[in-house]
Amino acid sequence: MVTALKPPRVLVVANQKGGVGKTTTAINLGTALAAVGAPTLVVDIDPQGNASTGLGIPHNARKLTTYDVLMGGATIADAVTPTKIPGLSIVPSTVDLSGAELELIELPRRNYRLKDAFAEFTRNPSQPFSYVLIDCPPSLTLLTVNAMAAADAVVVPLQCEFFALEGLSQLLKTIERVRGNLNPQLEIQGIVLTMFDKRNKLSDQVAADVRETLGEKVYATVIPRNVRISEAPSHGVPALVYDLRCPGSQAYIKLAGELIQRESPPTAAIRPSSDVASLSVRKGRPRITRVKKPSLRRWHSSSRTPSVTSIPAARRILIPRPRTSGNGSRHPTTTRAMPAATSARAHGGVCPVCAHGSSET
Repeated sequence: MVTALKPPRVLVVANQKGGVGKTTTAINLGTALAAVGAPTLVVDIDPQGNASTGLGIPHNARKLTTYDVLMGGATIADAVTPTKIPGLSIVPSTVDLSGAELELIELPRRNYRLKDAFAEFTRNPSQPFSYVLIDCPPSLTLLTVNAMAAADAVVVPLQCEFFALEGLSQLLKTIERVRGNLNPQLEIQGIVLTMFDKRNKLSDQVAADVRETLGEKVYATVIPRNVRISEAPSHGVPALVYDLRCPGSQAYIKLAGELIQRESPPTAAIRPSSDVASLSVRKGRPRITRVKKPSLRRWHSSSRTPSVTSIPAARRILIPRPRTSGNGSRHPTTTRAMPAATSARAHGGVCPVCAHGSSET
């Protein structure tokens, strides 16, 4: 098994502007980290609960949420919910969190509720996580302040457009205020350029301006505009599972490589196990390399019965053409590539997404 960092590295994915790719980055970056052997916990602190939906957690399965954690009604360990991705878990969110701000005002240590919860969680020597990614709401509220007060560093998704660039200066001031008053150790881990359109000169101009201003804080990896990334949440899976070979998924894999390089000392603390892929970097270009052929049987025999297997397995076994269900209709998932482990044949003749029977059964 992977030797987890003790305590886990807490990264908050934040930007005061909405629609810049915070939730998409949290979901897919967490999936990529889990795939390379770093168990990851996503904490959904956005009342919209999009990260929970994007990882396939239905509303009726969200028994304990971040609301319960902030109000002191549950611990993080109690609220952790496994996802369909091995090595990736989530503390889900519901709309109840929208009323938490009014309730937090009257509570002691209102800015440190999440930090105190993490302190209790990390005292448990058996906690399995190497990384914690906190998905924040698109505003500077007590929820975002709690996340920044509990975090080690901030990952900033930045849309390659003018308004997002204008909001970046406000976010940097916010981080400075939090650092000065609540969390002196808070730092900017990196800025991720998202929704990059190579056909648009404005994207190049924004990227150039950000790199000129912030230098090495900007990741070399750029997340392109990609329809597969937009389609994936409707199926309750990350883009890396929906279509691993699309440009967006490949970009998030490279981003995970950059993040691990920045976080790890020269002697890496994360040691991939023998049955997952490892992330290697050659000439500055992260890539997934096979360590050992993974076993699909153990995931299907697991008590959780996840509907997808590890990312390396999905990359190795791909179906080049869309499948058809028993009634002749096209499978609603990706038409470019679909992991064989999620096909109808691998699930007893019933598709896990659309509940159609397989044409082969």
